[in-house]
Formats: sequence, C-alpha cells, structure tokens
Amino acid sequence: MKITIKEIAKEAGVSIATVSMILNNKDKNITHATRMRVLDAVKKYNYVPNAMAGSLVTQKTHIVGLILPDITNPFFPGIARGAEDKANESGYSIIFCNTDDKLEVEEKYIETLTKKMADGIIIAHSSGSEKMSEILERCKVPIILIDRDFYSEKICGKVLVNNLEGAYKGVSHLINKGYTRIAFLSGSLKTRTARDRLEGYRKALSDNGLKYDEKLVKYGEYKIEWGKDGINELLSEKRQFDSI
Repeated sequence: MKITIKEIAKEAGVSIATVSMILNNKDKNITHATRMRVLDAVKKYNYVPNAMAGSLVTQKTHIVGLILPDITNPFFPGIARGAEDKANESGYSIIFCNTDDKLEVEEKYIETLTKKMADGIIIAHSSGSEKMSEILERCKVPIILIDRDFYSEKICGKVLVNNLEGAYKGVSHLINKGYTRIAFLSGSLKTRTARDRLEGYRKALSDNGLKYDEKLVKYGEYKIEWGKDGINELLSEKRQFDSI
C-alpha cells in the first residue's frame, strides 16, 4: 500500500508541514528529536515523496529542457554534455529534445515543456526562425539561446559564438597560405549564424583584395549530407576552386 505524507506525519506525531520542511531541508528550527522521528518513519515505510506534488507547492520541478536541432551533428553532443553536467551540479535534470531542424517540432517541444512545468528552456533554434517570436510569446518559462542568435524580449540570456570573426579568421588563414579561389558552403540564411559567417567570408576576401564570386557559394543546411551535395554541385558545375 502506498504511504502518504499524511500517514508519515501521523506516525511521527507531527504536522504535515513539519514533515515537508524536514524532507525539503528547511528544518533548521525543528529539534533533532523531531527530525529523527520523521526520518525513522520515512525509513520504516520506505516513503518516497511525490515530486509532482512537491513542485505544485514550490513552483519548481528542477527540470530544464534542452532543445537541439540535430543531436547527430558532432557539434551538439558536447553542448548537451556540458549542460547536463552543469545542471546536475545544481540538482537539476535535463530533458533532451531533438527537432531535426524543423520549426513545427520545435514548437511542439516548447509547448510540451511549458505544460510540464520545466523551470527553463535552453534552445538552439531551427533554421525556420521566422515564427519564433510568435512561439516564444506563448512560453511562460525563461529562455536561454545557444549557438544561434535571435531577438525576442522573452530571451533572458545567450551563449553564442562570434561567427563573423570565426569565418573571417578561417578565410584569412587560407589566403595567407596562398589560396585565392575559396568556395563557401553556407547554412540557411534564415539563421543569424549563417548570415554572420557569410559576412565574415566576404569581409576577409575584400580586406585581402579578392573579388567575391557568388558562384563559389552554395546554400544548404548544417548536415553532413548537405556538405557532400554542396561539393558535388561545385564539381558538376566545373567551378574552379582551390579551398573550401
């Protein structure tokens, strides 16, 4: 038979509130003898607190949703591991959500996490970000952006990469090595990430006296398959390039 907190309180001869305070480590004003009676009753009946009921009282579930566009992309598992390790340090659990870079899946996960009373959401949003403001308006928990930038008043923090500078440095390095026909495989320009990288690419060419050639730029998505497709397009079109 399942034991309730009410029965634990009765066994220990205390109030339900006293049991709750002891189980939630808020018992600094409770005597040692009372605390031991409650813990003995908990041990005797192998009582496990109802986490959902507790969350209704505290308004916290100690759960954070992590929404990623593609967990098979080698870039994202490291982020997931870092988020999980940091969450565990503070007594939180992570719920992983993979969207396959699809806005409709992302929207479903945001609504689900909000209904499940997640304490917050960490998200690398999908390429189809044009509806993101509308989706976030319905979200009732704090939002942290990672990797892909996006403006919304609902966002309370960001952890981003300087993609413009990264692309600029990468292209400049190739130019310094003597390469002058540099092809560029771009993600969808619906993402700020792709737009910043393209800008860095173009700026590095310009600063080094090289002309931008639109025919050396291919637009796709951040997937291994697209990388192959982009290269095959350049080859089939017989584009002359010496680096990528």
